[in-house]
Amino acid sequence: DGDSVFDTDDRFLFWALAPYGWASQYDPAQPRTEFIENFYTDETVYWITWGGSFSDSPHRMSTRSVSDDTATEFATTAPWRLHYEQNNAENFRYRDEDGWIWEDLRGRGTDRLYLLDAPNVASGDGILTARLMSHDLGAQRTVELKIGTTPITFWQWCHGANTALYDVTGCFENMLTNGTNSIRINANTGNASASDQIYTAWFDLEYERTLRAESGRRLLFFADEVMPSLPNPPAVTSFCTVAQPAEVCPTPPANLVYGQTAFQLAGFDAAPADIHLFDVSDQHDVVELTDFNVLGNAPHDVRFSDPGLTGTRWYTAVTMNGVRSLEAGEVAQLRGLRSTQNGADYAVVYHPDFEAGAERLAELRARPTSFDNLTTVAIDINDIYQEFSWGMRDPLAVRDFLAWTVVGWAGGAPFYVALLGDSAYDTKGFLPGSPEDLVSTYTQRYRISSTQYVGGDNLNFYSTDDFFGYLEPEDFDPQLQPGLEAAIGRFPVQTTAELDLMLDKLDTYLSYSSPGLWQNRVVLVADDERTLSDTVREPFHTTQVEELAETWFPDSIDPVKIYLVNYPRNTFGKKPEAQAAFIEEFTRGALHTSYTGHGDASTMAQEEVFVSQKIPEILNEDRYTIFSTFSCTVSRFDLLSGDSMTELLLKYPEGGAVTTFASGGLVFPVLSSELNQQWLSGIYGTPYVIPTDARTVRPIGQAAVAAKAVVNTSGNATRNSEKYVTLGDPALRPRFGSEQIRFDPATVDSQATDGLLRRIDGYVIDEQSGLVLDGTNGTTAFSGQAWVHVTELPNDRGYDYTDANGTPQHIDFTLDGPTAFRGTVPVVNGRFTAKFFLGEGITPGNTGRISVFGLEDAGSGGVFRDASGAYEALVLAPTISPSQVPDDLEGPRVTIRFEGYDRFVDGDQVFTDKPVLVVELEDPSGINLRPFPQFARLEAEIDGSQRIDLASDFSYDDAEFTQGRVRRIMPMAPGKHTLEVKAFDNVNNRGTDRVEFEIVLADAEFDLVDDYVAVYPNPFRSRTDFLYRLTQDADVEFLVYTITGRRVWELTTRGVAGDNVIRWNGRDSNGSPVANGTYLFKMKARYTDTEGAIERDEYVGKVVRMQ
Repeated sequence: DGDSVFDTDDRFLFWALAPYGWASQYDPAQPRTEFIENFYTDETVYWITWGGSFSDSPHRMSTRSVSDDTATEFATTAPWRLHYEQNNAENFRYRDEDGWIWEDLRGRGTDRLYLLDAPNVASGDGILTARLMSHDLGAQRTVELKIGTTPITFWQWCHGANTALYDVTGCFENMLTNGTNSIRINANTGNASASDQIYTAWFDLEYERTLRAESGRRLLFFADEVMPSLPNPPAVTSFCTVAQPAEVCPTPPANLVYGQTAFQLAGFDAAPADIHLFDVSDQHDVVELTDFNVLGNAPHDVRFSDPGLTGTRWYTAVTMNGVRSLEAGEVAQLRGLRSTQNGADYAVVYHPDFEAGAERLAELRARPTSFDNLTTVAIDINDIYQEFSWGMRDPLAVRDFLAWTVVGWAGGAPFYVALLGDSAYDTKGFLPGSPEDLVSTYTQRYRISSTQYVGGDNLNFYSTDDFFGYLEPEDFDPQLQPGLEAAIGRFPVQTTAELDLMLDKLDTYLSYSSPGLWQNRVVLVADDERTLSDTVREPFHTTQVEELAETWFPDSIDPVKIYLVNYPRNTFGKKPEAQAAFIEEFTRGALHTSYTGHGDASTMAQEEVFVSQKIPEILNEDRYTIFSTFSCTVSRFDLLSGDSMTELLLKYPEGGAVTTFASGGLVFPVLSSELNQQWLSGIYGTPYVIPTDARTVRPIGQAAVAAKAVVNTSGNATRNSEKYVTLGDPALRPRFGSEQIRFDPATVDSQATDGLLRRIDGYVIDEQSGLVLDGTNGTTAFSGQAWVHVTELPNDRGYDYTDANGTPQHIDFTLDGPTAFRGTVPVVNGRFTAKFFLGEGITPGNTGRISVFGLEDAGSGGVFRDASGAYEALVLAPTISPSQVPDDLEGPRVTIRFEGYDRFVDGDQVFTDKPVLVVELEDPSGINLRPFPQFARLEAEIDGSQRIDLASDFSYDDAEFTQGRVRRIMPMAPGKHTLEVKAFDNVNNRGTDRVEFEIVLADAEFDLVDDYVAVYPNPFRSRTDFLYRLTQDADVEFLVYTITGRRVWELTTRGVAGDNVIRWNGRDSNGSPVANGTYLFKMKARYTDTEGAIERDEYVGKVVRMQ
């Protein structure tokens, strides 16, 4: 009311647009005939603010008189345009479409019916446009557009590479009816093989409409100066001969009238003072129209004249009852993201469902490590929307926020950005069952021509998080290649349980859990030369991976090569032995696991070296790998059904990956190989041109940014690189031994021995100074453990094949020789010694390889130093023979048990289908690990038939060369089994052990097994152990009573399937020693199954205290 005070009866009246409509409604310079909509949301947010000070006066609606004094005729009808669209299927091949189509006409008959509703039809005249899309170059299309059964246009066309979208347009007179109209598309592709496709995307209908208020309350209409231009018929091409009209609508419909400036609107059911008229042609400068005439009794007509029309003018007439009331507003709690006082190295941007996980991730990455000292911040993505996209869901807001931090945060902009939440390219949930698009990615189409056709699979449609790292305006210049300024990683989770699992794995990795030789291994997988075509051979996958092993991974790392060329193909074209090898090596653990070759979201190689369905067979526990593939779509993270392979590995609870770097789209092999090389170079600083001590390991996200900067020299290279995304923590550093290990030349260049043992001395040096870390000369002593691996002469036979022309070809590569020793030794003040036997099967003068990974005992604050080194020309010769140990006539002592079953005896039950086999071996001449001769292999035989090599799972105990153990997870079917292990020592003596056991699964009857309850010692003096066995995990209550029934002590714990122990120190609940005598103990176990049903069991026994 103009008094500058909010009163209870005051109101705001403003013009509000939805996030979809005609382009000229949003920008008067845009065409009135183009329909646009927001790709991410159907909701619009409006803001109001008051108080404070403003540099300009508040904007208010101006007024303009539209008195009808000068007009003599008033139009009661005007052209109107409706857009009809259904999003029932997807097709993202076309740049000026949103990726969603009404239907695919192929296989649906040649005559398709669409029912379109047209209200307030005045004359029956109009213009109808059908947006059609086609596929297959050169195929002829013939399309007839009908209203009812009457054709209104007939078009034929072919298309080349840049013309795939057609607006089939026809004019008509006296054919449209008020209400529902039958529209038909009669389509004949002209292709007898039916390989062509025609899609219907949408319809636009322009017709003469009666100017009557909807429900007596509101009316929106436009006035055009002239009839809008119509699309031209498709051009005749050289692909085929076509016939079509020379022009669209040579005679415009007579009763479709443009150029009107005076109007009479009907049907307003309100008092004249409550009827308002506005010019809303410019949404930012709405004009209230005054001096119009309100005629007659209610419902009233409204008459006005607005001469001087140019272009298109939009009007709305509304009663006060027709003004839409918005839902109750919310007070915007701005986070202050634009404050200059902010700063962080690492930003966690999260969906609000994941707030607790975001805070946990921020805390994890803020922990100090040997390299990182990151400041972190967790930000709700809705807070970013509030301050950078006016509250509307839009991924551009995330990019704009990050760009703002570069110029606006005095404390520094985050380089690492973790996005917590999955993305789905069905951003608005058009298709039933689509997952929620929690943290939207950016659909990469913004640099592609709006008319470009993409044949076959679409190379240029893909989702990329790189968009969020393009923080400079020049990054969007079509003449330049963009440069990343932030390392983006995504946690592609839909639930808090998935996020918790990923964070548990990250926490475990950062805590250096389960260190071992796996940290010095990389599993490298290469596709073979065969393709789907008999005329094409692709040997380059193998050569690319061989180059990675020889040049781009540090030479201290052991490459485990699974080259498909080395494995036989079965009758189905698959290579199951290669798949088995991949699963086995993945299970053993590796710092990196990398694949190069063909693939898709669930498959590596047409020979299926690995498929997603096999993930449950991977059992690498907490030896989490960094998984990378340089293949197509293995990391497609925006799928609408299921998860890609990389997502599944990240969310796999029994192992899998801690983070991944792979492509979510179709990629090219050469560009991908270059990116792979530069990515590894960014992590490790390889290739090592000269010997160097400095081997700083960089985070994988930083390495990705650097690699893409090198590789992105063209549009094709940039698009290829953008498809490679980091899933998981972008600041993760591989647990690679960065301090360098070197060897005493006298012990590696010659056959140094210690009696019958081969001896090798090594030491850890500081990466900066080159000094031995022995605690002198200002160094901090490195003491801990070293994992040593010695192999014999490598195999360099390569691979021979015949190309498609019948010409013999050869691929050069080497494979590691057999293992001679694997074990751990102590590192004291930076120095260590490894000793082991070498049997007479080794050829004298054999040059092998030694590789060592070292880990320091935890230092202050849990910071670890690690080290690695290798020597490629290790002299090896036999050190022991039967003649040298004539008294050693017995084979190794072999003891079989299962982890968690310390009291395992022959015939026992094991309550899991994935038991961990432990084989303890001891022999004064050591254990033979060589795979030949065949009879002397260390192996297991299951049920008298299946043989398994155990040598790769054997490791000598710390500082030992006569005893060690095999640890291997052995998935097995329920039921009774036999297992026999045979082993040979280094002088060819054989030892065996054989057990029988039964696998019993968790759905079997729950039992606290009476026969396995034991007390030791009993009687006891100061403490005793109560041992018990459960068939499933269960809650256990343990109670001790006097003979008279008085409770003395109790404990509640969680027991696991298998053997468990409770230790009692002989004191009561108050901490006082109990008297000598006999006591009763009771064990009460409670098991809850997956359905929530509860089973109970208990045991009562006696224990005696005697001092």
